Amino acid sequence: MKSLILLSLLLHVLFLLSIFYIYFRSIITPGLSPLNDLDNPPAKRLVLIVADGLRAESFFEHNLNRTKYLKHILLTRGICGVSHTHVPTESRPGHVALIAGVYEDPSSIFKGWKENPVTFDSVFNRSEKTFAWGSPDILPMFSKGATPDKVIIDSYKSEDEVFSISAHSYLLDQWVFEKVKTFLNREKFMKEIKKKRKVIFFLHLLGMDTSGHIHKPHSIRYTENLKFVDRGISEVVKLFENVFDDNETAFIFTSDHGMTNRGAHGSGSRHETETPFLAWGAGVNFWSPASENFVTRNFLTIDGQKIPRYDIEQADAAPLMSTLLGIPVPTNNFGKLPYMYPNVSNVYLANAFANNAYQLHAIYQSFHKNSRERTFDFSFNPNEKIIEDEVTFLDEQIRLSFTLKDYDDIIVKSNKFITLLLNGIDFYQMYYKNELLLAVTISIVGWIALLYLYIMTSEMTLRIEEKYLKIGSFLIIVIATYNFCQKVPIQAIGYFLLPIIIWMIVLSNNRRKALQSFMTNKHHILTALMCIIAAEFLVFSFFQRKILSLLLLGYSGIVTTYAIRKNLQPKLKVFKYFSSAVCLGIFPLLKVVEKDTKNLFLLALGTVFWIFRSMDYVYLKRYDRTSVVQTVLLFCGGLFVLFLVFHLEAGNDLEDYQRIISWIVLISPFVTFWGSVNMEIRLKAIGNGLCLPFILMSLSYEPLFLISFYSHIMSWVEMELVLFRRSKQLKDFKFEHLKDNRRREIDINDVRCVLVFMLYLMISFFGTGNMATISSFDPNWVRCLVTTFSPFLMTALIIFKLSIPINLLSCCYRALHIALRADARKMFIMMLVICDIMCLNFLYLVKNKGSWLEIGTSLSHFIIMETAVLVLILFYGLSQFFTTLKIFPSQTFKID
Repeated sequence: MKSLILLSLLLHVLFLLSIFYIYFRSIITPGLSPLNDLDNPPAKRLVLIVADGLRAESFFEHNLNRTKYLKHILLTRGICGVSHTHVPTESRPGHVALIAGVYEDPSSIFKGWKENPVTFDSVFNRSEKTFAWGSPDILPMFSKGATPDKVIIDSYKSEDEVFSISAHSYLLDQWVFEKVKTFLNREKFMKEIKKKRKVIFFLHLLGMDTSGHIHKPHSIRYTENLKFVDRGISEVVKLFENVFDDNETAFIFTSDHGMTNRGAHGSGSRHETETPFLAWGAGVNFWSPASENFVTRNFLTIDGQKIPRYDIEQADAAPLMSTLLGIPVPTNNFGKLPYMYPNVSNVYLANAFANNAYQLHAIYQSFHKNSRERTFDFSFNPNEKIIEDEVTFLDEQIRLSFTLKDYDDIIVKSNKFITLLLNGIDFYQMYYKNELLLAVTISIVGWIALLYLYIMTSEMTLRIEEKYLKIGSFLIIVIATYNFCQKVPIQAIGYFLLPIIIWMIVLSNNRRKALQSFMTNKHHILTALMCIIAAEFLVFSFFQRKILSLLLLGYSGIVTTYAIRKNLQPKLKVFKYFSSAVCLGIFPLLKVVEKDTKNLFLLALGTVFWIFRSMDYVYLKRYDRTSVVQTVLLFCGGLFVLFLVFHLEAGNDLEDYQRIISWIVLISPFVTFWGSVNMEIRLKAIGNGLCLPFILMSLSYEPLFLISFYSHIMSWVEMELVLFRRSKQLKDFKFEHLKDNRRREIDINDVRCVLVFMLYLMISFFGTGNMATISSFDPNWVRCLVTTFSPFLMTALIIFKLSIPINLLSCCYRALHIALRADARKMFIMMLVICDIMCLNFLYLVKNKGSWLEIGTSLSHFIIMETAVLVLILFYGLSQFFTTLKIFPSQTFKID
């Protein structure tokens, strides 16, 4: 068994890492050299102002009357449009796209939203000097890896980002404006700055994002914050123009992402992906009626004037800023210069477009060079040759146009060249995708076969027969040599060899005979088919929660019908099992509990139900010392939680003592179920002990779900005793370590129990939502415990909440193992088989493009199932701790 566990750990780590290499390779190419500066740029300095979380609709609606200064700028000397952001619409990727021209690096999904996984180039790093003020979550990533002393940042403390209802979010923006004013009023220092060219000033304004999250975009406070931003911009722009009176300052006002009406962002809705983009000053065009000659289909009507709207992609801002300052486009840029914004000569514009094109050409050449270094020409992809010929042709045409000084032609052909290069880069990014998917698929199928054969034979050695060792070694040498000569990355070669190693083990020794027996045994084939079909239904449940209700009600209906036909006793338990299944089956049909899904009535109702449930010991005339403590604690704690919730909903903040009590309530229940080891009493105690932390972090019907879920899995354990025709009841067993000589061999009923357990595991995951909730959590879920923005603590608390149903399920499953004398090891192997069948599905469903919700959900599906059994083993070990530890002596009282 130890060799199986070690091999399982090794292979699952490799399977998990495979998606990183297949789907999440970094798009950033290191080691590229920047191009030359442009001669005679129109601006000496640039001021970039980003209002975090401001969507285009909120800016342009109401005739721009909420931003009167920016409206005046647009009407008199500016040009505007909508910046179309890419998903995920979050702050870090949005700012990286604006300032570096790089859309979300897929590999950064494993770093969260706090940082980029690798160092990237940016317009800040290309400038002579950049000064930045704003959030500590954004500014450091642009100074990290930049040339020393080139990017100077000044940020407030993370503790200042308060998410309480009464918080004044505009104070964050006020801090930035005051810092900028103080900076510009340093006369001696400004004399030195005036002499410099290619200087950038970056103002990051987080207030709009914070206000949108707390008060929502249509609130009065959000409007007040927008007006405050407009006034602040008016003051600092006038100060900039007074200090730098040479008319060589360019200004850009935009946002990193938008926001839904519910105050959320991260996905791809129009409100989240459309942000305002306004530019004015040195080198910037004006929208004057003459500019309507530019191609545009969108217009704004402001004060009766029809103003053309020039939309851009968010990454296009980086080459635009580079053009205005005459600096090289960032080496990792994927944006395209928006030709309607610069007010420059055709000669300068042609050189700027060529600069943009040849920066992308350097990225393409890096991929192309690695490909051409392969040894065997017959292995080249035919599409590679087509792309190469087109790139060479356009490159020659642009150089010819420069010779002929046909600058209009250069602009047109550079546009085509950029599009072609972006397609070529994308082609090379996914070069080994299909081959790696096939290799990993064959490996997983071999591993599933190995596990199934272990259940049949109980034999798990890593010895390989000499015949298969020779054949496998020959194939390994041939494949490794060929790929090494082709300069295939070492990681890819490893995955190409993995299937051979696994199948050598599968086909050796007794397993080959067991495999032959399996192929001729109808019973084994039907069992395998049952597992595959069940696994496929569970896969569908990840996308349609309603399927969980159908599976639960369908299975419980079949079991109940069987029990009635066989006249199994006691009938009360059969009725209790089916009725609890009906109650639990309602929850996957309900709306997901997500951001701002609040229902105080259901929350209060669930709390009251738990309080009454904790008193059932009294009704049963059987209880122990810990159950009395639990009932009192749950009663007092439940009332306190309800008081806090209604207190917060009234718009009040919590006092320090109230927050301290909340943390006490969170941890106090754990000591109350360390008493009796009687199965019935201990399981009820564990449920009552864990419900209070769950209620503390709930918003709606979650407590009702937990009480339904726990009541049903308790009934499930009792029902299995009825189906296995055990004469004893749950209260007749005690939690203890099961000796080896008391275990029995696994049979078809045990396989059924495993499949039902997997169904309950999915219900525990998706009963109230989905695991993507972790990456898009609402601060309100931990509102009683945390107010300042602390993502790691918040996420840890949310994970703890989501793990509570799994903890309860693991404890009930351990009770079932003991009561049925089942072989827990082989039942866990069967779980691993089902999980790996599901993993094989999710391997092909992983996404590396789209919103963080889409990427994170597809990725979490694969990771959940890849690590499910290992996590379940951890929870199973934790359940032993919960069910066997004794602190208080067990004293049971009876009421006469």
